[in-house]
Amino acid sequence: MVLWDALLLIKEHLRLTTIWPSKISIQCGATLNVTFDQEPANAQLILHLHDENYSKDGLLVDYLKELKVVDQGLIHEKELSFFKLYLPYTFAHYFGKKAGKCYSVSHFAQTLDGKIATINGDSKWIGNEDNLEHAHRMRALCDAILVGAGTVQRDNPRLNVRKVSGPHPIRVIIGNRELKSTEFHAIEPSTLIFCNDRLVNGEFTKVHLSKEPEYDLDLLLSKLADRGIHSVYIEGGAQTTSSFLTQKALDQIQLHFSTKIIGSGISSFSFSGIEKIQDAITFSSKKFVPMGDEIMFIGNLKR
Repeated sequence: MVLWDALLLIKEHLRLTTIWPSKISIQCGATLNVTFDQEPANAQLILHLHDENYSKDGLLVDYLKELKVVDQGLIHEKELSFFKLYLPYTFAHYFGKKAGKCYSVSHFAQTLDGKIATINGDSKWIGNEDNLEHAHRMRALCDAILVGAGTVQRDNPRLNVRKVSGPHPIRVIIGNRELKSTEFHAIEPSTLIFCNDRLVNGEFTKVHLSKEPEYDLDLLLSKLADRGIHSVYIEGGAQTTSSFLTQKALDQIQLHFSTKIIGSGISSFSFSGIEKIQDAITFSSKKFVPMGDEIMFIGNLKR
C-alpha cells in the first residue's frame, strides 16, 4: 500500500531531523515522493500540521491540523482512514527525543469475556488477521518492542516485522531468566534485557534494573530514552502490561476485542481490584476503530 510506504518515509525523516515541518506533501502516482515544507504542483495529499507546542501535556497525540486531498479519484476514504490511524506514531520519536522520554504503547487482543489466553495459556489466535497485521505495523513504526521474559519462554515470539514492510524494532525484554539465542528467536546481541540479577548471562545486552519489589518502569523508559529509543510497543503479557498501567508508565492502550468467549482463562489485567467506580482508570482521549470484522479500542492515559 502506497500510503503505508509514505508513513515509513515520514517516520524516518522525523527520526533524523530536528526541524518540525509545517506541512508534508505526498505524491503517490507512478512513484512515491514525500516532501516537507513544500507543496509540489503534482502532490495528491497535503498535510498541514499543528506547531510543535500543540500538545503541552506530553501526550501521544495527532498533530494533523488539516488533510487536503488534491485528487479524490486516486485516494479512497478507506485509505485515508488507514493513513490517519497510523500517522500519530510517526511523530513519536521526534517528540520523545525533544522531551527526553520514551512513549509507551500497550497492545493485546482479548475475548469478549476479558481473557487473553485459555486456562492452559493458549492465545493463538485470539485476534483476527487484521489485528495481527496491525501489530506488525506498530512494530515497524515504534523504535522498540517489549515483552516480559515469561512471554519469551512461553511463546518464543520472533518480535520482528513480517506481515508488512518496514524496519524491525529493537527487542526489549524485562525479567530475570536465562535466555539463550539457540532456544529463543528474540535473543540476539542487540536484544536489551532489563533484570536485577547480575548473574543472568546470555548472548544479549543486559541492563541492570532494580526490583524493589517491582521493576521501576519509568526508570526503564528513561534508560530506553538514554539509548535513543523514544517509542516502545508493549505486547505483554498480562503482568507486564498491568505493571506499566498501575505504575502510570503507559501512554496508550490498544485493546482489540475478539468475537470469542472462552470462560475460564488468563485475564487481560492482573492487579488488585478497584473498590469504587470513581477510582477507575480513565482516558484523556479514546476511540474505537474497526479491525476487519472486529474492533479495537485506543485510549490515551494521563501520565
